[in-house]
Amino acid sequence: MFGFEFYLLMGVIAFVAVWSAAVTGWKWLKQYRLKRSRKGQNRQSFVRYFIVEGIPETIAVEVYRYLQKLQLVKSFPVSPEDDMQQIYGLQDEDLTEAIVAIAHICRVPIPPENSPLWAQAQVFSVEDLIRFIDFLRLSNPV
Repeated sequence: MFGFEFYLLMGVIAFVAVWSAAVTGWKWLKQYRLKRSRKGQNRQSFVRYFIVEGIPETIAVEVYRYLQKLQLVKSFPVSPEDDMQQIYGLQDEDLTEAIVAIAHICRVPIPPENSPLWAQAQVFSVEDLIRFIDFLRLSNPV
């Protein structure tokens, strides 16, 4: 009734589904273990870390919210030292998109793509991200 190609296609689809579920499960487990290792860390302690440095609370809060949404584990505690690529999977265009989205939410002016301000974007950690958005805020007063 069905040809070889049909069964081959169904086998490939099944393999991809199982592989995808395994990868997602592995990511979840890795994030869950990291969350458990950060007992006592929360949004308040994260925000306090940056307020002491003179960075507006809104920037720290919005970065925390944005990054927490990227995680599979609920209530994942974001840390200033987190590597943007390793923990959140953000690099290149995805990182630029995150900067633009967070800046927009915080009402921080976003420079044009060809602006020399983007050359200052050395964002490797969460702290770098927050400091760069604050740098944009200070460089482009409304």
